[in-house]
Amino acid sequence: MRICILGSKKSKETRFLLAEAEKRGHSAQAVLIDDLIFAGGRERVIIYKNKDIAHLFDLFLVRGLTRHPDEPLLLCAYLAERGRVVVDKRLAHKRYYRTKLATAFKFAKSSINYPATYFVSSSKKIGEVLKKVSFPLIVKEVWGMHSHGVLRFAKKEEAKNFFKNKKGEYLIQEDLQEDEYIRVFVVGREVIGAIKRTKKRPLGSLAVKAGVSSKKIKVSQELNNLALKAM
Repeated sequence: MRICILGSKKSKETRFLLAEAEKRGHSAQAVLIDDLIFAGGRERVIIYKNKDIAHLFDLFLVRGLTRHPDEPLLLCAYLAERGRVVVDKRLAHKRYYRTKLATAFKFAKSSINYPATYFVSSSKKIGEVLKKVSFPLIVKEVWGMHSHGVLRFAKKEEAKNFFKNKKGEYLIQEDLQEDEYIRVFVVGREVIGAIKRTKKRPLGSLAVKAGVSSKKIKVSQELNNLALKAM
């Protein structure tokens, strides 16, 4: 099988995926959006290395939508129309929400315990939010980036000063003060694996530059059921 991995060519995750594909007898390449040419108007084709990308790969795995996500969504829809497998299918066929705010809404609907999460598009509303969330709190960019740039504020004045004149988009969350979390991988309605991720601590008012470390764990029945409930 010919596999296309859309994401960073330098990330550890991409290297693992490429090595695993080779081990299983598949060919795989990491591709960036910058590697592609999108042609519309008089023709409709997405070109990679002077060829229609739909002719070059059988399966397309998205590992990062980047801060400019429309192009990957167009690519996924394009490949699905041409009979290629897209992981996951929501990228090609359904409305796909790209930020962690959507995750917070989804978990609330599923009645799954999740940190209280707030988002406002204007810093003028920060004061109202800070009245609702307890301290210490976490501030992170709404897009998320492997735990990079996560901040922690212990006092209201620290948080208010941070948001003064800020124009970026941020999530504000209560700090559960946990060092680890579990990420479960689900395909369709089947749980296929999980990893435990360890965050860098302590967090402070300066952005964290290091990310997280991960290790594979066994999926218990309780974790299996929780992951399916979150779908």
